[in-house]
Amino acid sequence: MLIARSGDLLDPQNWVKRGPIFDRHGRAYGPGSVVTVPSADGSEVWSLYHAYDNVTCAAWSCRSIRLQKLKWDEDGTPILGYPVDPQIPVWAPSGDV
Repeated sequence: MLIARSGDLLDPQNWVKRGPIFDRHGRAYGPGSVVTVPSADGSEVWSLYHAYDNVTCAAWSCRSIRLQKLKWDEDGTPILGYPVDPQIPVWAPSGDV
């Protein structure tokens, strides 16, 4: 995660790198392309990303799209936690049918 400390956003010296904030865990490998999306009713924010189920499968054959609820630190920093194991069910976003 990159955080702008202050000043000119085009000046590389004004940025601090922190992380990783979302890394492999259990049977979820190579999480990437994390984007945030609202729940259907707009009351929650979710992380949408892709990851592998294992590292021995043929290219892309076990990569899947995943979704899990995003939480926030007291200072407003997103807390992504760990990618959920693909065998563990996740609650549907609020307002989803």
